[in-house]
Amino acid sequence: MKRKRMAGGDDTPNLSARDGGHGASRRRALNATLTAVGLVLAAAGTGAGDKIPAPPFYELLPANYPYPLIRVCSTQEGICAVPYSLPPGEPCSCVRSDSVWVSGVVTH
Repeated sequence: MKRKRMAGGDDTPNLSARDGGHGASRRRALNATLTAVGLVLAAAGTGAGDKIPAPPFYELLPANYPYPLIRVCSTQEGICAVPYSLPPGEPCSCVRSDSVWVSGVVTH
C-alpha cells in the first residue's frame, strides 16, 4: 500500500490553527495558558509598589535595614546613607535619634 504525501512534503499532517485540525485547539489552549502564566508573573514581579525607598541621608539606620545602599557612612554606632559624591575613605557623620552626631568614615 502506498502512502499519500502531505502538502508539506512529509508524512506528518499540518495541524496548524488555520487548518482547524485537532492540534489547533491544543495550540490555542497552550497559548492561553502561557499568556495567563506570563501575566501572573508580570503582576508578581517588580511593580510600582515594589520600588526601593530612598533612605534619609545622615540618619542612623537600624541594624536590620532591608534595602541596599550605594554610599555608606560607617560609625561605631551603626551606618547611615550619605550622598554618592562623598568618596570612600572620606570622614563623615551620622545623626542619632537624640540629635547627637557620631563621626565615621565612608566605606562604600
